[in-house]
Amino acid sequence: MTTNFGTKDGILIRVMTKDDLRIIENSIYDEEPLQLALVGNSKAQMHQSLIEILDKFHNSMVEQGTCLVAINEKDGERIVGCILAGCETSDDLQEYHAQISTLDECAFKTVGIFECETKIKVNYFQYYSVSKVIYAAMINVDASMRGRGLRARLANVLKELGRSKGFKVIKAWSSSFYSARQMEGVGMECIYRQPYADYKDAKGQVIFKPPALHSELRISALKL
Repeated sequence: MTTNFGTKDGILIRVMTKDDLRIIENSIYDEEPLQLALVGNSKAQMHQSLIEILDKFHNSMVEQGTCLVAINEKDGERIVGCILAGCETSDDLQEYHAQISTLDECAFKTVGIFECETKIKVNYFQYYSVSKVIYAAMINVDASMRGRGLRARLANVLKELGRSKGFKVIKAWSSSFYSARQMEGVGMECIYRQPYADYKDAKGQVIFKPPALHSELRISALKL
């Protein structure tokens, strides 16, 4: 199966390896809006059990051959973009929710619970009558590469890759305005929105107050 998806303007897109993951794993969530909206988002501040869950989650996706990196061939083979993606089933979602629920309180747990609650509420498996989807969990593009269509290239390659692996639906959970806009820009349909201002704790306080523009979660999907 193809692992190299071609070069354009000096940027090669290919399937991610575990060596690639080791290079980027400590910065994957650095600009994730909901992590920025909470205190304690660095890996050094995470509980060990959460680190183990995330490491297992990331490595399992890489092992599936469904993650992608964008390599700047003109700048020492530097990684300038990536998509973490993999197979997701309803059972996977329930298992992840159970694991996250047992953790000590921290920013990642808060975001994880929010993610699971919204996914379970939407139930896109039933919506599309499928037992599995290819899930775009995270898309990152280096600041130096933004505005050049690299997010769209990564998303379109992921669609091609998912189709080749037999997936009928691709789905994205986008906490970022930019990622959500890009996913819809490559043909994905927004099937759920959750304004952050309406997501509150038991005391009625808004939980997430991310940087400007990032005002809502969007779940987008597309039949392949």
